[in-house]
Amino acid sequence: MAKVRIGKILIEFDDVAELDAFVARHANSAENGGSEQRTEGSGHAGTQAAKDQTLLKMFVSAGTVEAGTVARLLGGVKGRGVRPAVNAWGVRVGLSASDDDGVCIQSNVGRNRGWKLSAGALGAAKAMLGEGGNQ
Repeated sequence: MAKVRIGKILIEFDDVAELDAFVARHANSAENGGSEQRTEGSGHAGTQAAKDQTLLKMFVSAGTVEAGTVARLLGGVKGRGVRPAVNAWGVRVGLSASDDDGVCIQSNVGRNRGWKLSAGALGAAKAMLGEGGNQ
């Protein structure tokens, strides 16, 4: 009988062959940092690409998105880290060639701080999503 402790979890295997099969099955997750990325609190797998797509759709449909929502979808950045994260997001989704282009501008949603796409980026985002050109 083989026993393996991972943190507070003890896993028992009947023989070494079963242990080898377990290691082979889970080797990829160990090479990738031990776990898949998950959306906070949802329990559903959510990659950064899915979050990027969600944010793109929010900008196109709502116009201005609250700063807290933008920060959460960009990995929980705060304060002065939001602008560089938004610019890096613009490069990642293909709205900008460099992260110095200023894809988003600060705006307000009612009394709350927010972000909206610049005019050029909004047209590109609509074209990417198949919703026509500039308005």
